[in-house]
Amino acid sequence: MSALPSAAPAWRSRALAWWWAAFAVVAVRLAGPRLLAVLPGRQAGGGGCAWFAGETAEPWKWELSGLLSEVQAWVAMGLPVVVALGAWLVAARGERGWARIWAALAVVGAVAVDYALLVGQLRLGWTPEGADCTAAPDAVHAVSAGQLGWTFAPAVLALAGAWEAGRAPREHSPGVSPWPASRWSASWWPVSTAAVLGVVAVLVAAGTLRLPPGEPEQSLAPDGTPRHTLAIIGDRLAVLDLVEGGGPRMLAAPDPAFFQYTAITRDTRPGGYLAAVSTAGDGAFGGRSSRLYRIVMDGDGGAAVGEQVGGDLAGMVLDLAVSPRGEIAYSRVVAVPGDTLSVATTFVGLVAPRREWSATGAHGAGRAHTGPLGLHWRDAGTLAFHAVPPQDRATQNRAAQDRATQDGAAQEQAAQAGVGRGGAGRVLALDVTRPGSDLLAARELHALAAGGDGLGLGVPGSAALAVSWAGDHTWHDHRIAIVEPGARERPVFASGGATLQTFTLDRSGRHLLVSLAGARARGASYELVRIDLRTAGSAARVVWQSEHSMSTLAW
Repeated sequence: MSALPSAAPAWRSRALAWWWAAFAVVAVRLAGPRLLAVLPGRQAGGGGCAWFAGETAEPWKWELSGLLSEVQAWVAMGLPVVVALGAWLVAARGERGWARIWAALAVVGAVAVDYALLVGQLRLGWTPEGADCTAAPDAVHAVSAGQLGWTFAPAVLALAGAWEAGRAPREHSPGVSPWPASRWSASWWPVSTAAVLGVVAVLVAAGTLRLPPGEPEQSLAPDGTPRHTLAIIGDRLAVLDLVEGGGPRMLAAPDPAFFQYTAITRDTRPGGYLAAVSTAGDGAFGGRSSRLYRIVMDGDGGAAVGEQVGGDLAGMVLDLAVSPRGEIAYSRVVAVPGDTLSVATTFVGLVAPRREWSATGAHGAGRAHTGPLGLHWRDAGTLAFHAVPPQDRATQNRAAQDRATQDGAAQEQAAQAGVGRGGAGRVLALDVTRPGSDLLAARELHALAAGGDGLGLGVPGSAALAVSWAGDHTWHDHRIAIVEPGARERPVFASGGATLQTFTLDRSGRHLLVSLAGARARGASYELVRIDLRTAGSAARVVWQSEHSMSTLAW
C-alpha cells in the first residue's frame, strides 16, 4: 500500500509545488551544462585564464583544490536525491512539524556543504601575473551572482515548501480567515527584512551592486608632492605609496568582462581619476570594447571604482585627458579586419558632447606606432597628441626598405646616425571648436628628433612640453627634455643604462615621475624616479622599486 494519500489535500499540493521546483533547479544545474555543450552552434561561456606550465603555486593547493572539486561533484549529484527524499517526506508526513523541519534542514545542509566546497576550490586556485585571461582574474576565483543563485535556490524553495506545508487548514468560524493580515505582518516582517538584506549582501559580494565611493582626497608627501600614484601593472590598476613603499594595492575590475585597464588620467579634483577598461578581445586589437569609469582615492591611498562615464566604445582606448572644465577626451584604435595586430584607424574623441576625429593607421609612440598618443589638453579648446603625418610615414617606409637591403653593420650605423629615419612622430594641436573630422587637420607643436620616437606631454601651468626620446635600436640612454616655444630644449633626465617606460607630471607641473625598466644596479627590475623640474641640475630620486613593470601612471 502506497504511503502517499490517494487524494492530497490542497495545502499538500501547494507545498509539493515548491519542492518539485527545487528538484527541477538541481536537475537543471546538474544536467544543463552537459546538455548545452552538445547543442549545435553553442559557444562555451564563462571565462578563464591560461599560462605556460611551470611553478605557479604550492603543489598542495592544487592537489587540495582538485580533491574538493571531486567531492563537490559527488555532492552535486546527491542533491537531487536529497530534494526528492524531502519531497516524499513532506507528502507522506507533512502534517507533522518534525517531518517538514527535517526535510528542509536536510536540503539546506546539503546546499551549505556544496557552497563551502565551491568556495574552497576557488580560493585555492591561483592565476600568475601576465596570464592570458578572457575574464577578470579575480572573477575567475570568485563565486559569481549566477552561481550564488543556482546554488541557494533549492534551499530557498525547500524552506518555502516547508512553510507552505505548515499552513494546513485549521477549524475556524465561517468567513473568518485563519491568517489575518496583522498576524502575517507580525510573524514574517523579520524574515522579509532579513531576506532583503541577504540579497543586497549577495549582490555586493558578487560585484553586481557597487556601493558608491566616498569623496576624493589627496594626501601629500613631506616634500609636497602627491604621496600616491595610480599605475597600470600588466592589465591591472594599482595604487603605489611613494612614501612608505610596500607592495602595490590592486583594484578589482569593474566588470568580469571589462577587466583590462588600458589608460588612466587625473580628474579635475585631487584624488579623482578616470580609467579605461577593455574586454580581452582576441588578445591584440581585434574584438575589443572599452568603457570609462571614475576612480576615487581617499587620503590613505584606498581607491574604489565609481560610476561608468559615457557609453561603450568600440576598440581599445589608449589615452584619457580631462580639461580644467571637466571635459573628457580619449583616443581609441580599431584593428584591421583579418589582421588584428595592425591598427586600421585611430580616433580622438570627446565624451560629451560626443564627437570624434579620425585618421588612417596607427599614430601612437613607439615601434609600429601602436603605443599611447600622449593626449592632453593645451587649453579649453585645444587637444595635443602624438601623430605620424602621411609624409613621415612614407619616408619611414622607404627607409625601412633601404635598411632591408643593407648588411647588419650598415643598418646599425644608419640607425645610430638617424639616417633614413625621415623624422619620427610629431606633436599636433587640434582645435576642437573647428568643424570637420580629420584628425591630422591640426597645427604642429613639435617635431621629435630623427632616429627615435617619444611622447610630448603638456607641463601644467605653462606652454612648455615635456618630451621623451628613445632611439629606434637602443634599450637605454633614453631622455626627457623641456621644450618651450622660442627656446632651446632643456634636458632634465637621462635614463643611463635603463629603459624609459613611461612618465607623467604632477598637478603643479613642477615634478616629473618616470617609470624605468632594467634597474641601474640598485637591486630591483623596475623603479619610479622623481625629478624636480624647477631646480636646475636636480638629481633623480628613487621613490619606488618593484619587480612589477608599470606601463602607465597618473600622479
